[in-house]
Amino acid sequence: MNRLLVKNILFSISANGLNLLISTVLIFIVPKNIGVVEYGFWQMYLLYGSYVSFFHLGFPDGVYLRYGGKDYSSLDENVFKKINTLFLFFQLMISILLILFSLFIFDNKIIAIAFSVSVFILNIRTNNIYILQATNRVKESSIILILANIIFIFLFIILIFIGFSWERLILIDLVSKFLSLIYSFTKVENLYGSTSTKIKKEIIFFEIKENILSGGAILIAYILGLLILGVSRWLVDYQWGVEIFAQISLAISVSNIALVFINAIGIVMFPLLKTITEEKYQMIYVNSRYWLTFFLFLLSAFFFLFKPLLEFWLPQYSFGITYLYFLFPICIFESNNSLLNLTFLKALRKERFIMYLNFFTAIFSGIIAYFSAIIFNNLNMVVFSMLLGIMFRSILGEIYLSIKLETKYMVNITREVIGTLAFIFVSDFENIFLSIVIFLLVILFLFLPDIKKYKIIR
Repeated sequence: MNRLLVKNILFSISANGLNLLISTVLIFIVPKNIGVVEYGFWQMYLLYGSYVSFFHLGFPDGVYLRYGGKDYSSLDENVFKKINTLFLFFQLMISILLILFSLFIFDNKIIAIAFSVSVFILNIRTNNIYILQATNRVKESSIILILANIIFIFLFIILIFIGFSWERLILIDLVSKFLSLIYSFTKVENLYGSTSTKIKKEIIFFEIKENILSGGAILIAYILGLLILGVSRWLVDYQWGVEIFAQISLAISVSNIALVFINAIGIVMFPLLKTITEEKYQMIYVNSRYWLTFFLFLLSAFFFLFKPLLEFWLPQYSFGITYLYFLFPICIFESNNSLLNLTFLKALRKERFIMYLNFFTAIFSGIIAYFSAIIFNNLNMVVFSMLLGIMFRSILGEIYLSIKLETKYMVNITREVIGTLAFIFVSDFENIFLSIVIFLLVILFLFLPDIKKYKIIR
């Protein structure tokens, strides 16, 4: 395996281990110490906060795509100072306007104002992080996130002594992200401020336009991707109320834990792919696809031990935890999509396909969720529609990418589908160890016959 890749993966995974710890602590501690309805408001804030990127118009994504694989020292400081400063003031204006709207329009003003503040904090921080990630400065970008998590942990410990509330959780989340934003400026300080030479307006306009045009498709794809689960979660809140919304949100949070490590690898893969020839993409993709899927299914076996512990610790959420049988497999397909499909499609500059794929998936998932919630009033169908939507996107993306890279895809997709069905089937068994044994036997039967065909990438 490429030494640079190994080094960056190890550092990124180590850094994101803190993210995993915090995610786990939040799942175990927060629901235990606040009411189900309060937890629902906290989850509502997190859900809305995931949409703040809509207001950056794809600018950071364009920087990431256009400058991916380049040296940080090769960036034109004067150009970046101008466009970054303009972007900062634009985000500040948007945030102020949203705060004013929040004061007069929205019912839950706390969540609305917190969202408005997040627009400025997260979008500027994202821009700084993407510059670092695109230029392969993984260590610096990871430290920014680590700092936010350390501050959050410190403030979270204070809450343990003074008492929890969803409002206080939102406050410490905003404070930790704001302080990490301040720190992020120290890593890209030469790319903000006044320029030493005058830059033509045409050049500035061109850079901003190209960044938005390049990143716009990725931004739209990202927002549409959020809607795949977001629409279903909104319908749950609309049809069954914030308490059931909290129950389902907890199950989704548990399902997403493993994605922390997967996304850590994806961060370092993109700039690396931009530095190698496309002829090598096929070999990297084929091997990575096999080992990632195999690893995720093996990891899923631990779920059968984890679920009873979660039910014991959070008995008031036992209703939502039962839906993990449908929601946990989302992790496998979402990981494949996040680490492999999206990374390789971005490297091949197929962002428009990503946008179209997410658009049709959001429509597909939204229609099923609407009929399930509004017409049939069936929560089971709504939750299952979430899994179907994620599976639909991952499989179609895999087929398209495999065709582009001229690789076979039916065997791998068949493995994924059979493995998922096996997981759901054995989840009904009362004997936990029997579930684990049968599930592992199925996975080994699916993967071991072809193991010699796939080697660790060198």
